[in-house]
Amino acid sequence: MDQKTVKAIVLQTVADAAGLDSTVINPDADLVDDLHMDSLAVFEVVVDLESRFNLRIPDEVIDQLRSIERITAYIERELDTNSHA
Repeated sequence: MDQKTVKAIVLQTVADAAGLDSTVINPDADLVDDLHMDSLAVFEVVVDLESRFNLRIPDEVIDQLRSIERITAYIERELDTNSHA
């Protein structure tokens, strides 16, 4: 799966959880500070992305994934690592 596809899925997932249109979200926006997502909304994003990409995002990593760019980069690394395993 290419980066553009991963980013589009992450963007739409975040937009849905935040109740926003994906066209108004800056990929560098902080999920909590800028998009005003609470911990439950962030958890919903994580669970949805784990399901969509068939991967596990450890709890200790979630706090570091506070923007679409960071989430996309993490998922791409995980998908790349899993494809070489």
